Formats: sequence, C-alpha cells, structure tokens
Amino acid sequence: MLARRQSLIIGLVVVSIFVTSCKKPEPQGYRVVAYDGRTKEWTIIDSDIDSETNKTHRKKLIVVCKSYKLGDHDFLKGSDVCDLQVGQLISTFIPKKDADREHVFIDASDNQLYIARGDGDQKIVQFFDILKYEMLPDEK
Repeated sequence: MLARRQSLIIGLVVVSIFVTSCKKPEPQGYRVVAYDGRTKEWTIIDSDIDSETNKTHRKKLIVVCKSYKLGDHDFLKGSDVCDLQVGQLISTFIPKKDADREHVFIDASDNQLYIARGDGDQKIVQFFDILKYEMLPDEK
C-alpha cells in the first residue's frame, strides 16, 4: 500500500513538472499589458520568434497616444484619444484576406509607433510616441 502511494505521488510530481515545463510560447505581435490612467501611458510587449534559434525575443514599449483617426474624419489629438484594450494582441502577421487585422509599424528613428486596422471609412489609425524601449530577457 505504501509503495503504491509513493509511486502515485512520484508519478504526479513527474507529470506536473512536465506540464509546467511545456509552456506555450507567447504569440508573435504586440500585447497590450497595462494602461496607467494617471500618466496616460500604455505598456506593450513586442514578441517575435527567431526562426534560427527558436527563441522568443521580447521588447517592452512604454507609449503615450499622440493621435487617432477614423476613416475620413479629422485626426483627434491628445494623450487620451487612442483606443487599445489591455490584453489585446496586435498581430504583425496579416493574411491578405483578413483586412480587419491590425497593422503595426515602428519608426524607431522618430520613436513613433503606428497602429492601423480596417479599411476605407472603417479604417482606424493610431499614432503613439515611444517613451521607453527596453529589451527583455529571451524566452525559449
């Protein structure tokens, strides 16, 4: 009886170690992880997988909204006009048939983040100033 219990406990420990070590990699793209309503700053994690090493490279961006535009309307300017959702993943892989997916461009020379999604009169364009850009430790 005692030997059977010990075997069961050892088996459960082995299974739990296996399950925790098989962590699913973060999808590639930009994940909105936080918003500070006081400072109007968004925290975004940029994740991409290196095809040669299979490691996930992550960068943390702290950004503040500069402007927002819907379709043919005028740009709205200010730190509180952009519309992101904490937890939202903004994919950088855009299949041609999927026009509603977000498009992300970074102009590092001007410290700008540009996010666009949709098309025509439903196209939303948002510009952010990058306040901080930090490399995070790689993940396997």
